[in-house]
Formats: sequence, C-alpha cells, structure tokens
Amino acid sequence: MSQRRATCIILCEDRRQSNFVRHCLKKKGWNNREIKEKICPPALGSAEQFVRDQFPNELQDFRTRSAKAKTILITVVDGDVKGFGDRCEDLAVPFRNDDEAVAILIPTRNIDTWLYYLKGNRVNEEDDYKNRNEDKDCKQTAKKLLESCSSSGLISDIPPSSLIKACDEYNMRIRLIK
Repeated sequence: MSQRRATCIILCEDRRQSNFVRHCLKKKGWNNREIKEKICPPALGSAEQFVRDQFPNELQDFRTRSAKAKTILITVVDGDVKGFGDRCEDLAVPFRNDDEAVAILIPTRNIDTWLYYLKGNRVNEEDDYKNRNEDKDCKQTAKKLLESCSSSGLISDIPPSSLIKACDEYNMRIRLIK
C-alpha cells in the first residue's frame, strides 16, 4: 500500500484521456483512491468547453487543497488544430503559478495521436488517428511514455511537439510530487 498522502485531480474531456493519465499515475505508484476524475458528462455539449469552464474552479479548489495536503491537478484538453499555445490561452484566467503542481496536457490533434505514436507509428498533428486505436492501448502506451519521459527521450521517430511538451509538464510539475 502506498504511503503517499496526496490527491491527484484529473480534469479532462473524455474517458480515454482519463484512462491514459490514470495508467500513467498508477505506473508511478499512485492508487485509485488517490486519483479523482472530473470528466465531461456525455451529451453535455462541447467537451473542450466543459474543461475550459471547469478549469478556473478546479484551479481554485487545487489551491485550497494544496495548502493543506499534497495535491496535483492534471488538465487534459485536445488541441484539435489549435495547438498548445492557443489552447492554453483558452484556459487563461486564472492561470497557474510556476511553483504549482498543475500540469496541462494538450494532445494535438487529440489523445489518439499520442497513442498511435507511442505504438511505434509516425504521426503528424494535423491528421486524425481516432479510429486507429483501442482503449486497451492506454496501459502499454502510458508505460512507454513514462519510460521515455523519465529517460533519454521519446521514441526514435520525430515525436509530436505536444507530446514533447507533455513530457516537459510531467518532469517539471508532476514527477517529483511524492
């Protein structure tokens, strides 16, 4: 049983994003009781809009909780065709401080781009890889991503820039939280 007394909040668009992040956290020793999810309910409308609307509230809750106990907030929102910078601007107010364990993951075009790449395929961030992956891919690809982010780098072919940014977010904001 883990000695960790921290909480991780995952704010994301859908179950696939949540599963991917959850598998990454579990590979790093987190257990299910320490991970809370906030996923856009089905048929609510735009999942990206849901994340954008919820982010300020979740960031405020994070700040309240982290004053009392170790907490991390991982926000995942598809970059679609916008990319990291533009999508971050969409989340803008109030934004995170440099010392906060608040990671923002923006898979561009979507999480399937990362999954397909981590299975050893060449990808770009313009094409949609949604129908080329299955949910069971998340466990193995999460392991591969963590191994790559923790060691010398991503797999040999040119990785998507959004995945490089995700590794940076992981290494700077999440990896050292115990």
